[in-house]
Formats: sequence, structure tokens, C-alpha cells
Amino acid sequence: MPPKKIMKYDDAYLKFGFTLMKSNGEEKPQCVLCSEVLASTSLKPSKLKRHLESKHPSSINKDLDFFKRQAEQLHKSRLDDTGMFSQNNKAGLKASYEVLRKIAAAKKPHSIGEQLILPCCKDIISNVLGSSELEKHVSLSNDTVRRRIAEMSENILSQVVSKIQYSLFHFFAIQLDETTDVANLAQLCIYARYIYDKHLEDEFLFCETPSTRTTAKEIFDKVDRFFDAHGIKWEHVIGVCTDG
Repeated sequence: MPPKKIMKYDDAYLKFGFTLMKSNGEEKPQCVLCSEVLASTSLKPSKLKRHLESKHPSSINKDLDFFKRQAEQLHKSRLDDTGMFSQNNKAGLKASYEVLRKIAAAKKPHSIGEQLILPCCKDIISNVLGSSELEKHVSLSNDTVRRRIAEMSENILSQVVSKIQYSLFHFFAIQLDETTDVANLAQLCIYARYIYDKHLEDEFLFCETPSTRTTAKEIFDKVDRFFDAHGIKWEHVIGVCTDG
């Protein structure tokens, strides 16, 4: 029986967003964007490229310097060669984002995380498990909630824009409509429909507050400025739906 082939890390893999992680003498690829550590059997360009395209589509066209900076930040966050510190940080960060996503969905004040949710979680964990180090890993302060909600919004937008840019034939359609928010202010909402990875998708694109007297030209200008800022081309728009 031939000996098992040992996969080795290559510096060229950084262009796919992966750096080297050593665990018990075994080389494993670690994503510099999400800190995920893959199995040593994934040390193949095709598998690393698939991870980048499926998990981080907005970073596909980033240059090598971008990935180098991400790798440096990841290396600084490690306290050991196994990446356990990074993995614990990742778990706490994920928990924080999950909670603040529910805060945003429930339309609650940002301060509720630090004032109510975090103390309740500490009480539950300390009574059930006997101790708690929750505050070390899960941040739910008012500023953190506000900042991370904005980060999630920007991340979702970048994913939608990336999908539009890489949609089938680069074609997509938009739908525009006006609605009124809880403060009784008019909001212009724009949605996009496109085919991505052989699936038809409908996604919210962006929202703008129009002036008191909204004209067709003003609406066009708002959409045009958004397209220009995000590298979306009008010639790829094959349909526009409005209510007149």
C-alpha cells in the first residue's frame, strides 16, 4: 500500500484568502477572512477557491496586498499555534452578532443588550453552569450593537451587489416603490431580481428618503448615484417595474 500523500501549504494559496495553521505538526489552511480552519485534505487550490467564492464572493477580486493585511491581523490575534484563541473569539463574536440581529429585528433600543440581555445571560449561565466568563467573549454594549448592525448591513449590501455583478449574463431587473415608515416619512425602496448560481433571487437593494415633491428625475438620479457608487451598469438592467 503506497504511503499517504502529505499535503503541504504553498504561499500562493494566500491569493485565495488562506494562510498556514499548524496543529500537532499537521499543516492546515485557515481563512484570513472568517478564521475558519479547514482539514489538511483541503490544501488544494480548487477547494480553497471554492471556499472563497461561496463564503466571501465580495472579496473575489481583491488584490494580494488585501489578503496579506488580513493574514497579518489574523496572526496577531493568535495566542498559540492551534488557533484556539481565535476560535474562541470567533464563537463569542458570532454569539454577539446573533443577539444584535434579533435586537434589530425586534426594533428594540440598542442599549437593551448591555442593560438587560447580557445580565440575564450571565445569571442563567452562572446558575446552571456555576460560573460565567460571558463578558470576556460577548460584547453587547450600545456602541457595539450600533456599529455591528451597520457592519452587517454593509456586508449584506456588498453580497447583493456582488451577486448582481456576477449574475447570469450580468442581467438584472429592478422594482421601485414608495412606502411610509413608523415616523410617517416617505421612503423610496428599490429591489433587485437576478439569476445567481442557477437560482432566481429577489433582494432588497437600498432605501432613500425622497424630497417632499418627488419627481421621476429625482428618483432616477438617486438610483443612478447608487449604481455609480457600487459599479453597477445601466446597460445590464433588462427590466424596471414601478407603480406609475
